[in-house]
Amino acid sequence: MEQYKRFTPLVLTLLAAVIFQMILVVADRHDTPTRAVIEFSKAYFMLNPSMADRLCQDLQTIGDMNAVQYYRYSIAQEAKERGFSVGYMKTRLYDIKTKTLKKDETSAEVQLLGKRRFAMNPLYAIVAQVFGFSKPQTVEAIIPLRNENGRWKVCGNPFDLPSRT
Repeated sequence: MEQYKRFTPLVLTLLAAVIFQMILVVADRHDTPTRAVIEFSKAYFMLNPSMADRLCQDLQTIGDMNAVQYYRYSIAQEAKERGFSVGYMKTRLYDIKTKTLKKDETSAEVQLLGKRRFAMNPLYAIVAQVFGFSKPQTVEAIIPLRNENGRWKVCGNPFDLPSRT
């Protein structure tokens, strides 16, 4: 019995750590307007099709065309005209700061401030930052959101995403 007393503090510490981790995982699953804005914005600037997951139902289509696919196609065409691949048009959003301006149960408005930098090759971004080859672009936007089916979705006309209007 004496031999088990040595391990009791270790076992209790591990058990407490597991319980604490489970609490953090549950808390992290909670959807917020800020989280929706950050997820959408990062996907938008990296031209990731997952941005559609955070768009309001109104913005999903333009006529009978998928708005995100149309946007990605137009960016690919622009890159092609400039003689580059679509990867050249990707930018990484970082140093993100958000502020919730308005929030109720069905709608919210979040201000996003951040910087974005060319993201075609991560090594290029590091070298460009160290040697000053490129300057970050400032991103400032006030993004309206709506709660659709228990999930916060980006509405309005975020950045320059094509819309019906």
